Amino acid sequence: MIVIGSTFPACARSGISIQRGVHDLVIMGNQFTQAGDQDIDSEPTAQGGNSGLTIVGNIFRDNVALTEADWAVTIGGYDQPMNAVTLSDNVFEGRGVNLYRSANTVISGNTFNATMESGYGVINFGNQAEIIVVNGN
Repeated sequence: MIVIGSTFPACARSGISIQRGVHDLVIMGNQFTQAGDQDIDSEPTAQGGNSGLTIVGNIFRDNVALTEADWAVTIGGYDQPMNAVTLSDNVFEGRGVNLYRSANTVISGNTFNATMESGYGVINFGNQAEIIVVNGN
């Protein structure tokens, strides 16, 4: 599946929500502005592995004071890690990225101008992180 060249202005929840059994999803060249939750929200609520997520060339503009959390993008798995993730060449204005159960992940070439209201990092890893490359952000 490919989501390309779309605009997600002022979504009450998330612009794109990723549940379970999602494979080879490409999110490219989109603009996300002020979602109430995460702009891209990968928090599966049941078993069913996900793999092959590419998020490239997007713009995320959020005011942290008006959102539910510090992250524009969450990437996660339920019973197993989200596998084969590429997060590259995106612009993050306002919020960062949270990875929870992720494997074989590359985060490179992104621009972050984030104000974190919690004690978490702009790029945050939790629970399980296997083979993660963070380079040139």
